[in-house]
Amino acid sequence: MIVKTEAIVLSAMKFRDTSKIVRLYTKEFGKVSVIAKGARDAKSKFRGGLEPTNHVACVIYRHSNRELQLLSQCDIVQSFRTLSDNLEKMFAALSAVELVDLVSHGEDENQTLFTLLLNHIRVVNDATNHPVAA
Repeated sequence: MIVKTEAIVLSAMKFRDTSKIVRLYTKEFGKVSVIAKGARDAKSKFRGGLEPTNHVACVIYRHSNRELQLLSQCDIVQSFRTLSDNLEKMFAALSAVELVDLVSHGEDENQTLFTLLLNHIRVVNDATNHPVAA
């Protein structure tokens, strides 16, 4: 079955020469593991969209009897690349992403958790820097 869904990238790791295995937290299906074939190629259609914390719209070929689904398309809805400019912001965003990855199991839909995680990343990204008084 081909499905289109919004997702937040939880993690990505190299797989073989050109692919990545990516864990997504989707709005409709909860946590889903996908393979993005060719994602590491220089001319990849995924173009950096598969980085942790990114909010993406993706097309997935879902098979109910498989743990690893096939990612066929991924478009960035919102990128939070500026998080890497501030270590505290990056830590706050990635900690939330890791927590969701650890506590969510299988494909349990939880739109409230999806919205909460996305809003947390947005708030952290948009927060102004206030120096700590010594």
